[in-house]
Amino acid sequence: MPERFPTIMDDTAFAFPVARIRVLETKLLDRQRFERMLDAADAAEVYRILAETEYAEALAGSDDPNAFEQVLGAEFRRVYHYLGTFVTEKAVLDSLLLRYDFHNLKVLLKQALLGEEPSPDSLFQVGTEPASALSQGVTAVLDGKPHAMPEQYADAVREAKALYEKSLDPQQIDIAVDRRLFEFGAKMARESKSQMLQDLWQAWVDLANFRSFARAAARGRDISFLAQVLLEGGTLGRKSFLDIYKPSTDAMDDLVALGNKTRYRNVVSSGLGSFKSTRSFTLFEKLSDNFTLFLLDPSKRISLGLEPVVAYLLAKENEIRNLRIILTGKINRLPAESIRERLRDVYV
Repeated sequence: MPERFPTIMDDTAFAFPVARIRVLETKLLDRQRFERMLDAADAAEVYRILAETEYAEALAGSDDPNAFEQVLGAEFRRVYHYLGTFVTEKAVLDSLLLRYDFHNLKVLLKQALLGEEPSPDSLFQVGTEPASALSQGVTAVLDGKPHAMPEQYADAVREAKALYEKSLDPQQIDIAVDRRLFEFGAKMARESKSQMLQDLWQAWVDLANFRSFARAAARGRDISFLAQVLLEGGTLGRKSFLDIYKPSTDAMDDLVALGNKTRYRNVVSSGLGSFKSTRSFTLFEKLSDNFTLFLLDPSKRISLGLEPVVAYLLAKENEIRNLRIILTGKINRLPAESIRERLRDVYV
């Protein structure tokens, strides 16, 4: 179960972890290294470049670039495990790890309710709860039996089951679990007393709501559907979106105008402008990830506190995301410039 933040947390407890984080930051891949990978002839050459970095351990015994998800997953698990050896306030890690728990809940619920067999890479092997324990918990909750699952997780399972059985719409599983995730994440962020962590969760809520609005309008969904999928906890209230909603792409201009009054104006103006013409969220997702990196920047100047730990973990996630983009592009023989357009900013 995710650990809770203590009522009073002493920032000096992070003196040693922050010192370690500063060393780890020097090992993050910089723009120059990514450019070398973009210039690589193929995915195998990208692997050879990665072997010069701290990914060497994850690459050991793997010479098939098509199996890169296993390599990236191994590196991700290594980082979380290593941080767990010296970050004593486990709630700091758990405040991010719970995202993977809730992703796994969605996969497991769809398996149980829809009969979907998860693909080998669909379950994350990081989280506050092992995927195997979550699987047992989901089965027990669905069967109405005693369980050891955190109650917030069990509530998500019950709500998803009820909504799906009422509508037979698989999307209701995602809606229910995402709602519980963001409620829980925002609550943990508030408990942390960290402004940066609160800003992150609020931004994730706001950006998810912009995306939900755009998708609902493009599909002509009625306002009751939007009201159901909009999340609480952002800097923009749900009413801000509902007041301007129309079930057509005509509503996109009003949505962009709303975003232009906020800190998300660049993300919304360019990202949703692209979605309106292409029906793809590719640019919006890239700009959203870049905005997250922007929120992490102040942590570089903090010597005591949880912020550098959070920033490093999210920077590592961003790095792995970029590697996935490059390797996928190389395997599919995409031009370097096409791959470069999809890359996120780098933290270092």
